[in-house]
Amino acid sequence: MLRINHYDVLGVPTSASTEEIEEAYNECMDNRERLSRKERGDIKKAYQVLSDPKKREKYDARGASVADRLSGMFTAHGNSPASTFYQVFSILGRIEYLAPTAVGILFLLIVYGVLACIVLFIAYLPLKIEGMLEKTWLQVFTPLFVLDGILAVISLTSLCVVCCTIATAENKMALILSLPAMLIWPIHLACYVLFPIFIALYLDGHVSWSPAIIFAPYFVWEGINLINAFYSIFQICVFPEQVYSEEVPSTGAVLLHCISNVLFPVLRVLFVAFLLQKLAGTTDGTWLRHVFVPLYVHGALQFVFSILASCFNGVFDITGLFSPALFYGFLIPLAYRLDGVNMIPMLKIFIAPFVAVGLPTAVMTLMSPFLFVSVCADNLHFFF
Repeated sequence: MLRINHYDVLGVPTSASTEEIEEAYNECMDNRERLSRKERGDIKKAYQVLSDPKKREKYDARGASVADRLSGMFTAHGNSPASTFYQVFSILGRIEYLAPTAVGILFLLIVYGVLACIVLFIAYLPLKIEGMLEKTWLQVFTPLFVLDGILAVISLTSLCVVCCTIATAENKMALILSLPAMLIWPIHLACYVLFPIFIALYLDGHVSWSPAIIFAPYFVWEGINLINAFYSIFQICVFPEQVYSEEVPSTGAVLLHCISNVLFPVLRVLFVAFLLQKLAGTTDGTWLRHVFVPLYVHGALQFVFSILASCFNGVFDITGLFSPALFYGFLIPLAYRLDGVNMIPMLKIFIAPFVAVGLPTAVMTLMSPFLFVSVCADNLHFFF
């Protein structure tokens, strides 16, 4: 069972006094050059909890945070699906002290909900393309709509938590700096929801819009991604001590973060531009050697950036290393199918996405009994 014990992190007994905890923390930080960034973060989090009498009392009563246990299964570094789970746990973990049992179980339900939506969509898509599924495209895209609803609830919760904690937070500037991104969230989410709806309506024949109209929400969505990326760079350059409440990462890690946040949206927009050209018949380029080229570059850079992030942050991002291989395993056969070179069945083409989603699903399935028992056992006294 994954568990973070703050006393073990600092190397002190559960009966340690405040002075002993502070002394242990200072001793750990004196040797911080030998520690990875994750280890330094764990040490600082342990000190923040154990040095505060109220937080320590709650921690002693119910053990390690469920957010700590679940987020420990994923890495926050690199550009991989795992980072999304980490962000979910980070957002909901901020309100866990309000209802520990409910929120702990909610963590598990959210992960299963996200995975189930992705699995269903990946299962529906090849069957629909091959004519083996008698569902409308709106029904095929329904799992994505449910996923959008989950993301909307998470984002709204995050916005409420930020607004409610500004008045009492010690670092008010850091929270205030995060408000602009939160305020444009409704537009960002609306575009994310509208894009698959527009595609489904067009494929079902309900509308006869041009590709430019159908893809308009996507371009606005990516535009907001770029705005957020440049705003993040501005924050890092002007208010670094506010952006990084803990230890400021290395220069290489910061540059990697900034470059990836700008470069990846640009590559995706370039791919969509090539796609629209191909659909309009204004280019003779093939899917393999023209349309998908930006995605090849995207996958290669993701692999390189994952390795560099592991070096800079001291955390091995295994999902970031495997996801590009699975990505190419899907993209290249799809290109051959679209170019008519090899009519590979869609069910075989989608094997790679199934593997990509199946691995975390299998891990969560194996871990869920232990996690549920841990959540309920640690918080049993809340029922009485």
